[in-house]
Amino acid sequence: MADRGDKRISRADMRLALRRLRGTERALTEIFFRFIDHRDAKPGAVITKFDVDKALVYAKDRLIDAYDINNNGLSQDEIAKMSNLAKLAVQLAREQMIALRFDEDEAIPEGYAPYLTIAMGTIDASAGRLVLTGIPPLDLSLQSLVEVAFWVVWERILVHRYWNAPVDLASNGKLELGEWTDPRNGLVYVICNWVDVDDASMVFYYREQGDGTWLLVHEIFLN
Repeated sequence: MADRGDKRISRADMRLALRRLRGTERALTEIFFRFIDHRDAKPGAVITKFDVDKALVYAKDRLIDAYDINNNGLSQDEIAKMSNLAKLAVQLAREQMIALRFDEDEAIPEGYAPYLTIAMGTIDASAGRLVLTGIPPLDLSLQSLVEVAFWVVWERILVHRYWNAPVDLASNGKLELGEWTDPRNGLVYVICNWVDVDDASMVFYYREQGDGTWLLVHEIFLN
């Protein structure tokens, strides 16, 4: 959420922030924003940082901690009784715990082999929407992931350039995609490996969500 100088969060701020989120994080943010608005004395009004902090304390005490009856961590039965908001919070916490287990020194893990390489076409998001030109035809199951990966590299790297000209992949690196199964837990990730895009290389680990969206769970900036 945006935290401007007046510590107010407008609906325009929320729309901009939500566009950058995916999967569980986006779902939790949307439902939590509605939760704050419902608790406000004037629903539909601008939400302040005080409103957010107050709602966070209430949610932690009443919607999450109250269900840990034995004070020994949440069991599956206890989670099943929770509200949708609290269940999403638990799910996001678990996904973040998974992300923390990655080895920072191993950007590309052993056993990873790309099944798709994109090294042609242009990327342009200077007008506020993503425009991909000349990209090879993609299977529908990969199209949404590729667009998500393009957005991330645009916002992490390319938006900071001094000019807004589209990026020509033929002369500015490539994107490799491939699956990798973590041998520690059997979880399957799709790795998006950006190689020398505008003199920067980054590796993103994604997991596919049940609603067809992709969750970014780990990222490594190489140079």
